[in-house]
Amino acid sequence: MEIITSGSRYIDIDAYASIIAYAKLLYLQGKSAIAISRANLNESITPSLRNNLYKLNSKRNF
Repeated sequence: MEIITSGSRYIDIDAYASIIAYAKLLYLQGKSAIAISRANLNESITPSLRNNLYKLNSKRNF
């Protein structure tokens, strides 16, 4: 199991997308991965991403 995280007080759209993409890449390579961040989302993350897409702290496995 790979755990992909971002270590900052706040997370921006670049870090948000990167940890999700890296976890997905590992999944496509046959590895189990989780993208997690407990950081506060900054204003660069749109409401649609906040509400409808991937939740970083949901521990959703790929």
